[in-house]
Amino acid sequence: MKRATQIVLYLLLSYPIWSLASSPINPAVSSVCSRTHDPKLCTSSSSKYVGSYPVINAKAVLEMHLRAVSKRASAAQGKTVKFASTSPPNVSSALRTCGMLYSNIIDLIGVSLRAIDANDGQTKSMVQISVMQVRQAVQQCDMSFQKMNVKNPMARFDNSLMKMSLNCDDLNTMM
Repeated sequence: MKRATQIVLYLLLSYPIWSLASSPINPAVSSVCSRTHDPKLCTSSSSKYVGSYPVINAKAVLEMHLRAVSKRASAAQGKTVKFASTSPPNVSSALRTCGMLYSNIIDLIGVSLRAIDANDGQTKSMVQISVMQVRQAVQQCDMSFQKMNVKNPMARFDNSLMKMSLNCDDLNTMM
């Protein structure tokens, strides 16, 4: 009985902490994201950055979403290092390739963010090219495993990066 009471107390006391862990959904972000390939992913990943933007429009949400893509690629890069240390040599090699590709994605997102800051006539084209290269990097990572007929341990990351890149295309078009 004492154990059950401890569990109930733990759950009750932890609830407020859990509720603070997720970012509140901003209606303006949600409205812009509603016109993307994956509105739920767009809204949830972009809402984490809403505090940095006084005006919420397609440009701001694109910047937020690009930051989220960069963060996701960084997390994926970290996982490749972790997985590679315990994988067979051929899988480790493919994971190292993916790690390099994720690093490239982070660089590409930096290029896109700088292009948005420059706000010149080439901004939309630069973002479009960078986002297209993000998709190509994700596909290259996947192909590394397909060639070996091995399940890609990075598939979850790759799928979300692919969806996020499609959302970026949609947001870029709205600017």
